[in-house]
Amino acid sequence: MTHMKEHIDAVAGAVALVAAVNESLADLARSTGGLDALERAEEQRIRQACGRLLQAAEELGGGELVVAGSTGQARPHPLVKVEQELRREITEALRKLCFCATNRRMCDQANAIARKGGAMPFPTPKPKRSPKAEGKG
Repeated sequence: MTHMKEHIDAVAGAVALVAAVNESLADLARSTGGLDALERAEEQRIRQACGRLLQAAEELGGGELVVAGSTGQARPHPLVKVEQELRREITEALRKLCFCATNRRMCDQANAIARKGGAMPFPTPKPKRSPKAEGKG
């Protein structure tokens, strides 16, 4: 019974993460008006990692979490580490992509406003002058 629960947990966890990634990528593309070429390449890399994660989780879920080492000692299944690394890679890459794509969109909007001669959406504060610079010190 425990083995079956581990299988379900490994696969269900991976499926839930991949579903969240797919939803986030779709939201990102909508909110930014589309991804540029580099962002699309990063999106593809994230999706490939998701596919590898699903494969690893399925294989890991169908077997034992502990295997015999070269001298017969018990050690974690090698796919446990692969699964952990893929989860980390996916979440870190998605966070970076969201940050970069959102910033690109804001810069594009600010540049479009500036080209039209309008006010910038985020006013730039004027530097404060020190009394010494004004000859009062």
